[in-house]
Amino acid sequence: MAFGLLLDLVEHDLVSHMNEGSVAGFPLTEQAAHLVVLIGMVLVLAGIVRAGTRISRPTIQQNRSPRHAVR
Repeated sequence: MAFGLLLDLVEHDLVSHMNEGSVAGFPLTEQAAHLVVLIGMVLVLAGIVRAGTRISRPTIQQNRSPRHAVR
């Protein structure tokens, strides 16, 4: 995500877009930089959700039998 933010900053402030094609009024390289940031945000959010579900999942203690055990 940090790489995408740096790429986005460079594309918006340092690169000239005079002869570049555009989509919806924005140059293609800026669109690509936004896509990289979006993908980074989705990956970070997925990691946070995965860590949260792992922490909230109950653990089975070694002395107790699991509830779904066949008796």
